[in-house]
Amino acid sequence: MLQAYPEVIILADENTSHHCLPILQPILKNIKETIIISSGEENKTIQACEKVFEKMMAVNATRHTLLLNVGGGMLCDLGGFCASIYKRGIEYINIPTSLLCMVDAAFGGKTAVNFLQTKNMIGTFYEPKTVYYNTDFLNTLPLRHLHNGFVEMLKHGLIAYADYFEDLCGIDMHGIDLTDTKHLLKYIQTSIDIKQQIVGEDPHEQGLRKILNAGHTIGHALEATQKNMYHGEAVAWGLLAEAKLSNELGILPKDQLEIIEAFIWNHYIASKPENIDYNMMLEKIKNDKKNSSKYISFSLLQQIGACGYDIEVELDLEVLERILK
Repeated sequence: MLQAYPEVIILADENTSHHCLPILQPILKNIKETIIISSGEENKTIQACEKVFEKMMAVNATRHTLLLNVGGGMLCDLGGFCASIYKRGIEYINIPTSLLCMVDAAFGGKTAVNFLQTKNMIGTFYEPKTVYYNTDFLNTLPLRHLHNGFVEMLKHGLIAYADYFEDLCGIDMHGIDLTDTKHLLKYIQTSIDIKQQIVGEDPHEQGLRKILNAGHTIGHALEATQKNMYHGEAVAWGLLAEAKLSNELGILPKDQLEIIEAFIWNHYIASKPENIDYNMMLEKIKNDKKNSSKYISFSLLQQIGACGYDIEVELDLEVLERILK
């Protein structure tokens, strides 16, 4: 496909340029420039975009240039956003290199950067031309990064496909072997299929697509206020907290909550939030772009395999502290 473009600009970070670009070398064609940015969520900013634009302009990138994003969720979010606004939009392709990006960020057309310490505050809906993924990249990642992406797969099962959630939990709730990346491929494809079906029905998040936000209202606030917490870890505890909230509201049955609670505690105890600043968390939650009134808009599990959306809750500090215990 790269041959179809007169020129290609690669966007990578210091890690993917070292570990992943050599693997891709046989398929790379018409490369005009390789732009390297700093990795890490703290670098998903307007300032980072400015540096990308400066380098693209320096090589006279046109509206016919393809931007090839090689990296994890942060890089694909930022690269997609840059592509969506550079010269009013150029085409881009994502090559996700992390499990989180393979099953979530690379697909669906959501692009964004963070602003004023608020996650994904500035962004667009802008679909990639296509997405290529290769599980060989996962062999370069530590287990913590695999668990980080695994949460989004669990979420897909929780919101839409109970049998898939059960498969991911494995025998005796031990979970599937994330280090067997070839075996993991079929689960990755199932997650992609689930997300693409939801996005296909609601590309601009006017209704059904909102269920993909399950766990993220609390999760994004945890990610913003907890030091050294990965996105997936924050979403794991966000999923549990929001499941507790759903149960308190009489939506999610207690026995279903207990299954979710047991799995999160068994697999994500090392990342359990500590020394939580509930006031700051509540401020972050109220500033979430999904809210439109004094109520907080949640996507809450109705049962394992089904999720509701636009459920408005008058969240206060007492409730927040209780569901995060």
